[in-house]
Amino acid sequence: MGEHWIHIGLVFDGAYDPTRPEILTYVTLAGTPRLLGIAYALPLLDGEVPPEEPAGRAAWHAHAGSVDDETLAPHHHHSGHADHGPRLAMVHAWVWLENPEGLFAADNWAIPFLRLGLEAPRQAAPEAGKALSLLTGGDAYVARVVRAAAVPGTLDEAALRAVVSGASRSAAAVVGRRSSSRLGSDALTALTAAWQAMWTEIEAMLPAEAAARLASQATR
Repeated sequence: MGEHWIHIGLVFDGAYDPTRPEILTYVTLAGTPRLLGIAYALPLLDGEVPPEEPAGRAAWHAHAGSVDDETLAPHHHHSGHADHGPRLAMVHAWVWLENPEGLFAADNWAIPFLRLGLEAPRQAAPEAGKALSLLTGGDAYVARVVRAAAVPGTLDEAALRAVVSGASRSAAAVVGRRSSSRLGSDALTALTAAWQAMWTEIEAMLPAEAAARLASQATR
């Protein structure tokens, strides 16, 4: 989702104004921040709902916990999450980086391509971008998500590291074989397969309840 640069004053004015987004979304590329999108944010109380603009109420998602809580919440970008009580409703618009999942989708898995100096595909399975994210810090995030889902004392840390490292090597090999900044369909398919294989192995090493918790994670 990149970095969120937030105008606190606009967040708490309680108004939706399409010309004044509360958040600007940047990604740092080669040391330079690049503006990729905007986001609107509205604090809501119990019983209040976001507006229909700009893409219908279903496009808005809600945050109600700490940053750490929200990072590991299952499907925290779904419109039904935390729809009661005080919360912050948000909707993204990827204006300057086409999102394969749609202009208003919360996650944009074209970002990992950009971070690696690759051309972002107009259409690609999200798993391809997720696999590439392993090469820019996503490997640590995956391990953290798995640890949060697992019952303490039941996770083989060495095995987890080996599985995630194997998927990272597979993704790096795909990038290394490219002949240009654009990855072809075979490369995208290989990335998707590497991501899916990693999760199959991870879930096989966990108790059923922990595997089920992982299945509900947005990053899965």
